[in-house]
Amino acid sequence: EDVERMQEELGVLFQEGEPLDFLKVRDNLLLAGIEKNEIESLLKKVGLEGKDLDKYPAELSGGMKRRVALLMALGKKKALYVLDEPLSGLDEETRRDIMEITGELLKSRTALVITHDKDYREFLREKLKARVEDVEHILIPFTGDRRNIRFNSVKAMKGFLEEIGKIPLVFLPLRSPLPYLMDFFLLTLPFILAFGVLVSFSYVYLLSRVRLFYLESRLPSIFSLVCVRGLAPLLTAIIASSRITSNFTSTIAGMSLKKQLFLLRTMGKPPERFLLSPAFLSLLFAVPFLTWSMFFTMGKAGGFFAGRFLSWCTTLYFSHQYFTTPGASDIIKMLVKGSVYGGIMAFVSYYTGKKAKRSVSEIGKLTSFSLLLALFFIFLFDFILNVVLY
Repeated sequence: EDVERMQEELGVLFQEGEPLDFLKVRDNLLLAGIEKNEIESLLKKVGLEGKDLDKYPAELSGGMKRRVALLMALGKKKALYVLDEPLSGLDEETRRDIMEITGELLKSRTALVITHDKDYREFLREKLKARVEDVEHILIPFTGDRRNIRFNSVKAMKGFLEEIGKIPLVFLPLRSPLPYLMDFFLLTLPFILAFGVLVSFSYVYLLSRVRLFYLESRLPSIFSLVCVRGLAPLLTAIIASSRITSNFTSTIAGMSLKKQLFLLRTMGKPPERFLLSPAFLSLLFAVPFLTWSMFFTMGKAGGFFAGRFLSWCTTLYFSHQYFTTPGASDIIKMLVKGSVYGGIMAFVSYYTGKKAKRSVSEIGKLTSFSLLLALFFIFLFDFILNVVLY
């Protein structure tokens, strides 16, 4: 309850704070709790236009991004606002604009503004009658168990603020998993189909070389069991992980570098529930469907190859044997494997990506490490599930 109350009462603008990259300006403001009918009027106060609402942050200039970040922090009525170096990194003209905007938005409000800019300090003193002084000790009396905590540095205060919103992971996503589902499934499906065709051609050809004990008539059934019990789920996981794990890890790493995960916490949107949970739920469904698509494609492509190029088999015979050999339990176990592998991708991607702290170069390193780590766990769990299920 104390954490939720702090989230409601505290608005924060970070030194390098920017809107969330993957949301349009309108969605960023709505996420910050600003009422829909207030957005247009607030937008004018910071010198932006209605057409900017449908733009992504990447389409905005640095000054425009700072204006949006200001609205996200100050647009909703809060008990206390914390602004950390709001003029940092801005050119002279934009600095003057932001000074005026903060002066307007902070009227009749309680705020802690951290700045080394002498002009800005004097501006706040004159326009808002602000008390300007060097602060060495800060007392935060929000909660019973923390009201006697004393901070001796800004770093310690930052550590305290990072605790805001750290709610235990609960799989009740704050966003719909549908966008992730569309991305992970639809954009990965073409690769699954293409690899399924190529691999089935190779394996059917290799099986056609088998001449022991006149097993040719049983080869479609053998190929089917190999696919449903091992090859289809494992190959799907490898291909899907190559795309999904890399993509999700780099996204989370970029957000971590820009302090956007911290920003979500201060808005009462724990990243575990806002980012990880919807991705996790979508992968629980997407990867099994991709696995089934792989199994189906390998059967159809294998039948086509066998009928056209193998003298001992027809397409109809191969397909009939392939699709009737596995029982319902085999199909269910294959889909269960897919769900497990999808969950591995989500967790490995998120918790690896959030380790990015210092440099953009970390994104590439963490992305490749995340992929290798996900594949390691996928192969490990593939062995464990084979032992348990079969």
